[in-house]
Amino acid sequence: MAAMETAWREFAKLCEALAVTRSKLAKRATMSQYLRSLDACDAGLAVQYLTGAVFPETDAPSSRWADR
Repeated sequence: MAAMETAWREFAKLCEALAVTRSKLAKRATMSQYLRSLDACDAGLAVQYLTGAVFPETDAPSSRWADR
C-alpha cells in the first residue's frame, strides 16, 4: 500500500511542477523524466491521466465544468 501512496504522491508532484512551468519544452522534459522512471504499464496509466483519456468523452473534466 505504501508503494501506491508513493506513486500517487510522485504523480501529484509532477502535476504541480507542470502547473507552474510555462515552457512547453520544460514541461516535456519533466514529463519525460517522470515517465522514464515508471514501468510500461504504469507509464501508460500516467499518460492516460495526464491526457484526460481515463474520463469518458461525455464526462471529460473540461466539458463537465463548461456547463456551469
